[in-house]
Amino acid sequence: MTVASDAMIAEPAATISPAMERPSQAPDAAPPVDTASPIADAIATVRARAWAVGIITLAALLIAIIWLRTTDYRYTAVLRVAPAPTTARETANLGALTNLATLTGATLEAIPVTPFRLYTEGLYTREVALRLANDPVLMHRVFPREWDAGTRKWRDPAGFGKHLSDGFFRMFGVPVTPWEAPDAARLQGWIGDQVHLDQTPKTPIATLSLDSTDPALARDFIVRLHSTVDAWLRERTLERTRNNIAYLNARLPIVSLAEHRQALFATLSDQQQRQMMARNPAAYAAEPFGKVSVSDRPTSPRQLPVLALALLLGLAMGVAGALIVPRRRK
Repeated sequence: MTVASDAMIAEPAATISPAMERPSQAPDAAPPVDTASPIADAIATVRARAWAVGIITLAALLIAIIWLRTTDYRYTAVLRVAPAPTTARETANLGALTNLATLTGATLEAIPVTPFRLYTEGLYTREVALRLANDPVLMHRVFPREWDAGTRKWRDPAGFGKHLSDGFFRMFGVPVTPWEAPDAARLQGWIGDQVHLDQTPKTPIATLSLDSTDPALARDFIVRLHSTVDAWLRERTLERTRNNIAYLNARLPIVSLAEHRQALFATLSDQQQRQMMARNPAAYAAEPFGKVSVSDRPTSPRQLPVLALALLLGLAMGVAGALIVPRRRK
């Protein structure tokens, strides 16, 4: 009984002792922190959706190719003009002063008015546009979308989209200019937008350029514009000198003072010389410095820059879509 009791007493002690002898557990450890950077996460997302980036890039390239195959290509006509020799004497007397005033930024009153300067300013005047607008064939070529050859009348080329946008603008009080048949005012605005004049004080030569989808129109119009401006300035000079000569001839018989008569004779001689130069059939204010040159290939749009831009935009939109779409789904 004593041995059995001792065994019974020892057994619970043996059972409890391991629990009592077990060391205390350490506190729970913190969960592992995700050390991946946002850039690495974004790169992984883009790699996982590389197919989406490729599809968007190919779609952008396809749209660019379709646009290049359907758009109207523009050609550039260039005409270089120089001061006409008939006005060389007048320009030579004032040329140094003109160049000095231009380089120093002097006011317009300090810059002499020469026929060539009037030529460069006369390109964009209403008078020149009015003379060109009197040619109906030329107007039909300049505004081909607005001329109906079947009915031989001008028509509004605007479609449903244009009328819808005009109505939207009117609803918000935005002024909308109604369509009008092409006239001198429309042609003057067209010349101001399409004809470019490049001139520097370092050279007397000026460059006229015109971009058009019709290379023949670009060549013919720039020649016609040059001849019209030159003829208009010639007529102005002839009318002015004619009136001056008539006035001087009327004053000479009634002027008795010798000094005044001598001054009138000198002025009359100068006006007659100007009139003689203006009557010369050669170019009066400016003459072409070579023939008109038209580009053999289209100058705009350029295929390679357009395709490169479409590729960059496609990649940017593809990457943005790959990063944004998954977040929206989450």
